[in-house]
Amino acid sequence: YASLIQKSEAESMLAILRIANIPGRAVEVIAGDDLQIDQIRTHDVIYLGPIVSLGPLSGYYQLRSRYHFDQTQSSLTDTDSHKVLLPGGELGGPHVDYAVVANILGPEGNHILIVTSGMRNAGMLQVVRMVTSPGGISKLSAKLGASSAGPDSFEALLTVTGFKQTDLTADVIAVNALPLMKFPPQTSTPDAAAKQ
Repeated sequence: YASLIQKSEAESMLAILRIANIPGRAVEVIAGDDLQIDQIRTHDVIYLGPIVSLGPLSGYYQLRSRYHFDQTQSSLTDTDSHKVLLPGGELGGPHVDYAVVANILGPEGNHILIVTSGMRNAGMLQVVRMVTSPGGISKLSAKLGASSAGPDSFEALLTVTGFKQTDLTADVIAVNALPLMKFPPQTSTPDAAAKQ
């Protein structure tokens, strides 16, 4: 079968790989659907894409997230304030969308970075620029410093503006702490227990 990837996601992967691909680190690019639960437990994971396609990361992240994504309305609801965030404008003209970036400390001390492209999958490049450029990191760090969140476990809500297929700006609206993630302990299978 054929898999397609959007141009903005390919360019975003390149920007992330320039930072993540350092000497001594093995980097593997896989489709989100191919990510295994054991990899979430033990590997550093960077997710790039729409919030609706988190796949196996969904349960790990969204159960602890302050923001609930409603696929039928393409909206985010802030579960603390109950405010509903809806994208505005048409994709063929000026538009505003909301995206989420999260950094999570995994169960084995690994790191999980989630970078979403907005609810309509239109703001990937600007969101990635926010987390990879010195100016964007400064904005994110300023909001992070003003919140109770630590650098290893936070989520940030961003607004992304664009015109047609061009991303224009991304701004950090809020940064919130995420509770520490815990997996249940792994259990042995009957065959493994018999061999011990």
